Amino acid sequence: MLNYLAGLVGISLRLLLLTTAIGALPTLVAYAYAGAELVIGLEQAGPARARAFWIAGGVTVLMIGVSLLPRAFRQIRD
Repeated sequence: MLNYLAGLVGISLRLLLLTTAIGALPTLVAYAYAGAELVIGLEQAGPARARAFWIAGGVTVLMIGVSLLPRAFRQIRD
């Protein structure tokens, strides 16, 4: 939908790609960090393993929560 709207109002493809990449960057960094922590957790044992899994799980829960915020705001508004 956003792509069609961008085409209708005349936004250049370069600007659309740039802003999409910038907007996707925080999610990319968060999931890369969570994945790196999972790999570290699988390679280690004991408290370091538990810490890595907690961090990866926390990042995942945080990202799910952030993705649900627009829906929550819409329900509160309506």
